[in-house]
Amino acid sequence: MDISRSSLKAFRTEMDGLFSVIKAKHNIQMKVGSIAYDNTGFRFKVEVVNAGTKQEAEKIEFEKYASLYGLTSNDFMKEIHWNGKQFVICGFKPRSKYPIIAMAKNDGKKYKLPERALKQEVKNEIEN
Repeated sequence: MDISRSSLKAFRTEMDGLFSVIKAKHNIQMKVGSIAYDNTGFRFKVEVVNAGTKQEAEKIEFEKYASLYGLTSNDFMKEIHWNGKQFVICGFKPRSKYPIIAMAKNDGKKYKLPERALKQEVKNEIEN
């Protein structure tokens, strides 16, 4: 096997396809995590979440980190406004410079937002 960035990208896609049988059988979510490689081989993590749908998996992850940002599990998919756009909060990347994962309401794309986006939203709620 040729071990290169492009071949490993194809490998990841193929593995994700193979996981579909296991995911359905066990009612879980699975995905190939980061892949480390050199010219002799590669290794990767398989991430598994005990949830039947992707949204259930996202909610479980959300609940794990919500308290770090002053939120509760009820704030999953809560609407916020940032830079003149409407988003819903759908997750966190706590070690990131932009730890808030939010989905734009107009196009469904996910964006990373700074923590101050939540602080601004709280300020707006207090003023109204």
